Amino acid sequence: MKIDAIRPRSYFLDYIKVNWKFPLLNMTLHARNEVKIIYKKMIPLVNDLVSTREFDKVNFLQYDNDKKRDVLALQRRKDIQMEWSGKFFAKHLTKKIVDDTYVWYDSFLKINQFIEQKFYRALHITLGKDLTSHPTFRIKCTVSRVDIARNHRGDLINATPVMNQNIKEVVYHETKNKKGKPYVTGIGIGKRNAESGIFFRAYDKRYDLDGIESSLDRFKTIYYVRKEWELKRKALRRWHIVTPEDFLRTITDGIRKGVPTMHPTRSLTEIIYRLRKNSDCIMQDDNMLYRSIHDELTRDQINKEEGYTLTEHVFNKAIKRDYSVFTKKPSHKMIKRKWWNPMSRLNGIIEKKGHYLDAEEILILMTKLFGNLNVNELKNDDEYQNKIKDVMAFMKIDPSIKQSLKEIEAKKKEVYKHTQKLVKQHKKNEAAMSFPKT
Repeated sequence: MKIDAIRPRSYFLDYIKVNWKFPLLNMTLHARNEVKIIYKKMIPLVNDLVSTREFDKVNFLQYDNDKKRDVLALQRRKDIQMEWSGKFFAKHLTKKIVDDTYVWYDSFLKINQFIEQKFYRALHITLGKDLTSHPTFRIKCTVSRVDIARNHRGDLINATPVMNQNIKEVVYHETKNKKGKPYVTGIGIGKRNAESGIFFRAYDKRYDLDGIESSLDRFKTIYYVRKEWELKRKALRRWHIVTPEDFLRTITDGIRKGVPTMHPTRSLTEIIYRLRKNSDCIMQDDNMLYRSIHDELTRDQINKEEGYTLTEHVFNKAIKRDYSVFTKKPSHKMIKRKWWNPMSRLNGIIEKKGHYLDAEEILILMTKLFGNLNVNELKNDDEYQNKIKDVMAFMKIDPSIKQSLKEIEAKKKEVYKHTQKLVKQHKKNEAAMSFPKT
């Protein structure tokens, strides 16, 4: 018996996006207008539902809580979009893809039941008919994106990206370590913004500032590299995953909830295998069983022509040589390098949590960013003074700045005249009020 190189229980879900598309086709104008009105009224109700404690980790991003409106109100399609991210799975402390799927599906069923009940009840009131089973008025619920991930020990130094020959986009995200040498914080393969296909990324979790808290809650550490495959709409449809029920059957086929089994679903194993063949990243600490999918020499050594039975632990202990040859790694001309910039993530953290900082902590943060600034030192710093002179000289000759200054000056005069007019009017009013009665 040959060794199975895929271990589905090592993978987990990190993101699922579900879309409810409201029916607008093949109906009368009156019915279509009623559906739009019901949709508009339902958005705040759905937002109130996901604001409860049970669904507080489910993202309903299309509703702007500050402006109290639907962000997608102007589009012709009427959709409700929900996202279950890593924070949701961290709350339920699940780490395996089958357990993640059951937890997510339970949450989905409750939200789906709420949406359908509100919608069909409102239709019954406005149109006077029970249209629950009518095909024209059926809400189409689909899965539009799924992220499957796996954590690995080690780092991305000397990591080898491996990908399908049709993929041309490879990006290295780098930063500088303490010694001034570049350190790879992440590798991306494919188009991130594409609406279809598969996007792969491997990144050092220590540099994912947004996900540190959820990672500590879920995995109790951030010292690992996460390999993540984003399955977009086209990739999901290729494996016949359209509805949430399709995804549930694909992941849990042959596995009953609460019943342990040694035989994971073959559909899930096949999907993970195809994902890794499409795009992957081989790290120095990856064992030979993980490498064998991409390395022909390792694969021949693991799965010989003669049948035999061997556990993974015994095999890894027995085989010590490293003769890996990856035939599908990209050339250096294809790789683009980007420096890791923490500004966007720091800005997000400050916007969400900045109000918890007191004055002393803000001063500490400014000191770390700028160092100990001394005004007297800046006055005696010739380089600093020369830069100020250059800026002032440029402001005098730049036409756009001149125009802006003229507009500011004109506005100041206008405000001054208006203020003087108000003062004069106020004095006249006071004089009229103080005039003695006869």
